[in-house]
Amino acid sequence: MKQVCLLLAVILVEISVAGPPAKASSFTPLEWQRLVEKHSISAVVGQRKNTTWVRDQNRNFIDDEIEKRFHAGEVVNVVDLNHCLTPPQIEKLLSRFGRVTYIGKLVTFALVNSVRVDDLSKLAALPEVAMVEWQEPLYQADDVSSRAAQGRTSVTYSRNTAEDKGFTGSA
Repeated sequence: MKQVCLLLAVILVEISVAGPPAKASSFTPLEWQRLVEKHSISAVVGQRKNTTWVRDQNRNFIDDEIEKRFHAGEVVNVVDLNHCLTPPQIEKLLSRFGRVTYIGKLVTFALVNSVRVDDLSKLAALPEVAMVEWQEPLYQADDVSSRAAQGRTSVTYSRNTAEDKGFTGSA
């Protein structure tokens, strides 16, 4: 009985010393935190940006692919931040440019939909923004497996599967 009480006491002490369970914390890559000392855009001098990004040859902190492909309209962007902000702070900061659809859990970034191309330079000039990347459209790449899934009778593909049409795979 003494051993059980001692064991429980040790467990309680461990729990009280350990504190709350650990959570993942955001991380900002050091490359995104480089101090801009000299720049043709005076508004970004003194800010922290990604100054060595290969997809930004003109050094305006906007992905060159966006500038090459889009000249008007709206675009989906990944906005990389140069320091950690809380989700409400990110929402408040970026929602005036578009719809914030995702906030990174481990790396400090946010996915912002429907950003007007005309507003990209204002977005990139924010002191909290390290760079603005283009989010390429995602396409389903499972042309083989999706067809294989339709081979057997199922709730999802009923009446359209190979097995429903009498094909069994045997001669």
